[in-house]
Amino acid sequence: MNPAPVNNISHVPAIYESELRVMGGLALRGYPYECGGNLFGFYTRDRCPVISLLTGPGPNATCERFHFAQDYAFFLRANQFFHAEFGIEWIGDWHSHPHPGANEPSRGDLNQVMTLTRRNPQIERWLDIIVSFERNRAYNRFFPASLHPATNAVSINAFLYPDPQQGQALRTPLRVLPGMSPLRSALVSRNSLQLCHSSSNVPQAPMERIRCESNADTTERFHHRSEKNDILAAQIRELPEAAQQSIEIRRAPGLLILTIPITASYIAVIGLKENNPTSILRILVKDMRTDETRDLTSAYGANGRSIRLGPLYERLHAQAARQHNVDTWSKLRPLITRFWRPWSAVQS
Repeated sequence: MNPAPVNNISHVPAIYESELRVMGGLALRGYPYECGGNLFGFYTRDRCPVISLLTGPGPNATCERFHFAQDYAFFLRANQFFHAEFGIEWIGDWHSHPHPGANEPSRGDLNQVMTLTRRNPQIERWLDIIVSFERNRAYNRFFPASLHPATNAVSINAFLYPDPQQGQALRTPLRVLPGMSPLRSALVSRNSLQLCHSSSNVPQAPMERIRCESNADTTERFHHRSEKNDILAAQIRELPEAAQQSIEIRRAPGLLILTIPITASYIAVIGLKENNPTSILRILVKDMRTDETRDLTSAYGANGRSIRLGPLYERLHAQAARQHNVDTWSKLRPLITRFWRPWSAVQS
C-alpha cells in the first residue's frame, strides 16, 4: 500500500534557504566527485523534520566518483556541540550523485540507512537528500561533457524514511524557509563555522541555480528501482574514464538513452530497457562531420539481448578508428595520385 500524498504544507520537511545554498555550493565545488554531510535540526509536533543546520565533508572524508563517506571524528564533534549548545539533533544526511540521471537513493544508500538506524535504535525517522546535477541545455548534448561548464544547476531531491528499518524511501517536497538559519548566523557571529565545514571558505550557490521540489502533491515510494541504478552504475564503470565523464543519460517511457562519445568524430546513442539496464534495444552511431546516423542494432546482435557496455564500447571504438583510417585514405589518395603522376613522368 502506497503512502498517502503529503498535501498539507505543514507536513512537508522544511529547510532554511541558507542551508540549501550551502548544500548546492558544496556539491558544485566537489563535482565530479561525490560530496556530502549531515543534517541537524528538530521535529515538529507533526513529527516533520526541520533542517536548521547542515555540515559539509570533514577534512578526512572520502569523496570519490561513486562513493562518499563522512569523516566520523568530524561528525562526532559537530553532533555533540550542536546538541549541547542548540538542543538540535542529527536527523539525516545529504550527499551528491554527480553521475548523470542518479537522482534517487541507490541500493547502497538504502542499505546504509538501514544499517545506521539499526545501530542507533533511537532514530525512528530519517531524512536523506540527494543532490543531482543538470547539464547546461544551451550546449549541444553531443559536446564532450569534460568541456562543458560542470553544470548550470543542481537538483535537490529529498526522501523521508518513516520507518528506516523497512528500507523504503518516500519522495517528499521541501518547504524553503527564507533567509539565513538563526543557528548558522549564531556560528558566524562566534566565528565557529569550522564546526560545520573543514575550511573557512564556504561556497553558496545562488538560488536560481538550485532546483528544489516544492509541489506537495508529488510523492513516490521506492522499492527496488534503486537496484537498477546500481546495475547501470556498474555498467558505466566498465567504460574508460574519459567516456564516464562524457556520458549523458536521458529517460524515455520504458527506456534509458545513453549518449557516449566514441571518438572526436563519432558518438553512440544506445537504448536500454529501463527495467533491465543490461538489455540493449538499439545502437546508433552518428558521424558528427556529416550528420549521418547508422543503425548497428542488428549488426551487433542487440535487439533486447544482454550486452555489457564495456566490450560494446571497445568494439564501437575499434570500428570508428577503422572508419577514420578509411576516410583519411580516401582524402589523401587523390592528392597522392596527383603528385605521383607528374613525378613518374619526370623519372621516365
